[in-house]
Amino acid sequence: QVVAPEFVPTQSTSCSQEVKVAAQWWASKMRQHDLAQSEVSAFESYLRMGMEARCQAAWYPDTPERGSGHRSIMNDLTTDPIILKAANTVGTRDVQLRLPRAEVWTNPGQVKVKTEESRWAESLFSDAPASASSGSSSDDE
Repeated sequence: QVVAPEFVPTQSTSCSQEVKVAAQWWASKMRQHDLAQSEVSAFESYLRMGMEARCQAAWYPDTPERGSGHRSIMNDLTTDPIILKAANTVGTRDVQLRLPRAEVWTNPGQVKVKTEESRWAESLFSDAPASASSGSSSDDE
């Protein structure tokens, strides 16, 4: 009887660049009218740590879409626990109201965001050559 070997996620490629882009996006969208820049920076830092831990558990460079749902971060009907923990750690109140309703997918070589205002997900980061990505389907500017 042949038994398939246990699958072990590839850990050889780091998710740090993709996570950095995603965390910077969330921090840049924080409604900051009463927050110090140091609080927003600390929120971004803690968010990155949480996101990196989540990505390391499901990072598959050979099949980038695999695990995408696990790595996504959402502030919509619910707020992702990583966002809540980062905000709680730095003492930011009402984080759900400070951030847009959005979902960010952090995949190997790509970061995308879909906000409630947009019909399609927007690329925040891609390590693919520009000619390889399709971009938008509209020529309107």
